[in-house]
Amino acid sequence: MIIMKDHQRIHNFPKENLCIVTDFDKTITSNESVSSIGVFSNFFPKQYAEEKSKIMEQEEKIFLSKDISNVQKEQLLHSIWIKKLKLLKEFLNNYKVINDIVSSNQFIFRDDAIETINYLQRKYQVIINSSGFGNLIIELLKKEGCHFDNLVVFSNFIQNGMIDFSKMIDPYRKYNTEYIKYINNYKNFVLLGDSLTDLSMLPLDLNKISVGFLDCEYDTYLKDFTSDFDIVATENEPYSSPVKKLSL
Repeated sequence: MIIMKDHQRIHNFPKENLCIVTDFDKTITSNESVSSIGVFSNFFPKQYAEEKSKIMEQEEKIFLSKDISNVQKEQLLHSIWIKKLKLLKEFLNNYKVINDIVSSNQFIFRDDAIETINYLQRKYQVIINSSGFGNLIIELLKKEGCHFDNLVVFSNFIQNGMIDFSKMIDPYRKYNTEYIKYINNYKNFVLLGDSLTDLSMLPLDLNKISVGFLDCEYDTYLKDFTSDFDIVATENEPYSSPVKKLSL
């Protein structure tokens, strides 16, 4: 089901100098899929899952706390994501595990997501903005036949055994200096994500249409999604469904 806030604005949204900004996990992939960070628990020693579980407990405690300001909460959650990536780097001794994950077929892609992204990048710039693991995301996209003619991925990468935390993308702060500089080249935007925090992929003052995929906890989040997103796609809608509403 597709829910639209302002039919006329959506229909008439300008296509000139347009950039598509999309999340990866649970947006390009389906809600039933593993995530590009979570999947490593299935391939690393048990110790990794145990250590990660402790970090996630800290994350949940901070996220649910009512005694911390939103600014403090964002800073603390940013630090938690650094811990997650450091743990991942510690156990990622070689890149063979990435090939093992890609060939394991544990990722489920949203219906027609890759085909739609390939179509979109023939006409517009496409950016994948993900707080997951960029090295894995790129290999997964290649396997699925995704083109990179007009597509760039902003995510967390391990290069030469190092993570540049100044360029880190986390779920609560989905931008860095390089990313902001890149999107400044464009005037109009379409944002696609699966959570309210994905709205942070673009500053509030930019001219955009936002699309939210709400595939679970429908009763809990429908009110917030329909308030904050311009288009809401429910019930595991194909990736192309909201795109078609924009006549892209």
